[in-house]
Amino acid sequence: MLGGVSCLFVGVSNTAAAGGEVAVSAALASRSVRVGEAVAFEVTIETVGAVGEISAPRFPRSEGLEIIGRGSRTGMSWGRSATRSRSFSYALVPSQAGKISLDVHVRVGGKDYGLSPVPVLEVVGISTLPNANSPTEGSAHARPTDPSDPVVVWPTVDRAEVYVGEQVNYEFEIWERVRSEITMHSMPTFKDYWVEELPTKSERRDQISGVGYRVHPGLRRVLFPQRAGRLPIGGGTVAVQRRSGLGSLFRRRGGGEAVEIGGPPLTVTVKALPAAGQPPNFMANNVGVFSIEATADRTELAQGDALTLTVRVSGEGNIRLLKPDPWPNLEGMRSYDPTPSEPEITFEGERIHGSKRYEFLIVAEDVGTWTIPAYTLSFFDPGRGKYRRESTKPLKIQVVPGKGAAAGRPEARHEEADPDRRAEDDELGDGPEDPLTQILGLERLPRSSGHRGETGPLSWRTSVAAVSGILGLGWAGGRLYGRLGPDERQRARSVREAQRREQLAQAHAAVATGDGFYTALSGLLHGAAVARAGAAGAGLTRERLLTVLKDQGLADQEIESLRGMLDACDGARFGAGVGDPESRKAMLTQAETMISQRTWRVR
Repeated sequence: MLGGVSCLFVGVSNTAAAGGEVAVSAALASRSVRVGEAVAFEVTIETVGAVGEISAPRFPRSEGLEIIGRGSRTGMSWGRSATRSRSFSYALVPSQAGKISLDVHVRVGGKDYGLSPVPVLEVVGISTLPNANSPTEGSAHARPTDPSDPVVVWPTVDRAEVYVGEQVNYEFEIWERVRSEITMHSMPTFKDYWVEELPTKSERRDQISGVGYRVHPGLRRVLFPQRAGRLPIGGGTVAVQRRSGLGSLFRRRGGGEAVEIGGPPLTVTVKALPAAGQPPNFMANNVGVFSIEATADRTELAQGDALTLTVRVSGEGNIRLLKPDPWPNLEGMRSYDPTPSEPEITFEGERIHGSKRYEFLIVAEDVGTWTIPAYTLSFFDPGRGKYRRESTKPLKIQVVPGKGAAAGRPEARHEEADPDRRAEDDELGDGPEDPLTQILGLERLPRSSGHRGETGPLSWRTSVAAVSGILGLGWAGGRLYGRLGPDERQRARSVREAQRREQLAQAHAAVATGDGFYTALSGLLHGAAVARAGAAGAGLTRERLLTVLKDQGLADQEIESLRGMLDACDGARFGAGVGDPESRKAMLTQAETMISQRTWRVR
């Protein structure tokens, strides 16, 4: 029995095996089925004694048979010896008429077993009934005209001539004069079209030459032709089962139990897009009517911080394949590849509309007032028969010095992005130009809070004394630098190494949670890059720093590896995702391995 259905056992194989016996049998619910109908099939393997592992059955290759697994079950029984069984259940769905040999094999204990005799499934085709109604070639919104057919399969298009990429609406309807059992047998084909689903309609009443019919809406599709020419749409078919009132229909086909009714194929004439006025590298699916807008989540930020720019395109047409023009270059800022959103599709009447967003992560590199230029979208408007271009409004961005930025260095980076900058400025190269700054930084000198023009005698004497003291310190500093300079440089290297050890420790501690991991790793990598570049790399933006490293002979592979890791750190720090512990651990290992190489020694 298969699921309560009486089965016909059609194949058995009994074979002695080393250490036991193997029996393979099969059960087929019916020897004969119609095309598209499912039939239950079960293969059972019984073993006596120890014979080894039982594999799943292997079916012969057959393009006309779909095999759907329904699970397996095992059992045990005891008599004179233990008997083990395992059954595999399937649903077989044939897609073409003919005889299918079910030459199934199983592998038990490393040995193949088959069925004898081999079961055969006979598949009976469905009669095909010609449709008395057929749309006129090249017509749109056509209607059936012959009421002699009790069932009419009727496909239509709303436009018979369009441009490449222009929307065409397709409907597949079934007109029924008397009650029948109708099932979809084969779907229409839409080769050379991009397809979107349209919402289904409700059943309605209509007439063919005064005769009443029920009209069942089948599938409805939006089609976007992908090339020029006469593009066909394959007609789908339905299977109609016998019912009262359909006797004459079936008698015309010899009294069969079912008939197949095919919908006529259609052809749409697709025109190429005009060459006149076509923008360079125009995207053929940019056909319709669209708009584009850009917004930034903020227009003032500190150097080294990031903003999110959102570019939104919307309108009527194939929004999934719509592509804006190439993204413009940004001055004073670094932009990453956008993250596109899943398109939002809506329908307004019979027309398809939608929108799609692109989110850019933009990092401010230089202090000043910068402009995010206009982003453009070129498209062909089929209603006007010409190309159009829409643009966003340029956005002004104000970048202010970041916390801890060095005085007099407009390109100094945000402290979080370049934590080693100040150390590298003073610790690398041949030493500071002014030996006084080695002893006392200018930012630590006393500042006057008085007003100009209010200096009295005492203030003047104090100022003279201060100047004398400073000059003395300068002279003493010069002498001390001559004697202690190398020791100071060694101290600077020690400070730098301590900072790196601290950043490494922070990164290792944050691998599990990700909290602060990318900030520490970014600082470590950028500091190592500045140290490798020497005095020439202090205070530079990332791309300029990488250019210096390349000029100094660092391999392109290492530069790209560094750029990739720094970009990944930026993406995570500014909200694009923090990854998982395994990816963070691998990234930290990659960074440690890279900066430990001989090529990364401080110049």
